[in-house]
Amino acid sequence: MNEKILKIFENFFVMGEIIPVAFIQYVGSKESYVTFTETHKEAVLIGDDDLQEYIAYYDFDIFSKGNFQPIVERVIEELENHAFKRLISNDSPDLFETDTKFYHKTLGFCIGINVNKKGEI
Repeated sequence: MNEKILKIFENFFVMGEIIPVAFIQYVGSKESYVTFTETHKEAVLIGDDDLQEYIAYYDFDIFSKGNFQPIVERVIEELENHAFKRLISNDSPDLFETDTKFYHKTLGFCIGINVNKKGEI
């Protein structure tokens, strides 16, 4: 799934600027970027003693030295356009990291996975 997410955000433009998206950690010098990580999985359908479908949960963290709201809106738009469902209750409050001087917002999402088809539900 990480490859799929990276593909979704390939050439991710927000207000005319490419915003890097990386799995767990961004290594670079851009003043705005997004990281993501899977937080857990939950079985939703078991048949014939085998897992048939599950839900994978993800956190998407937006970091920016400036206004991060346009990035938040575009992340939501891209993920919802690719079958992810937003989990508003998993969002963080708007944060400011005093040590790095980055504004920070975490968004929670999930997606259904069909084990037999190796794709989304």
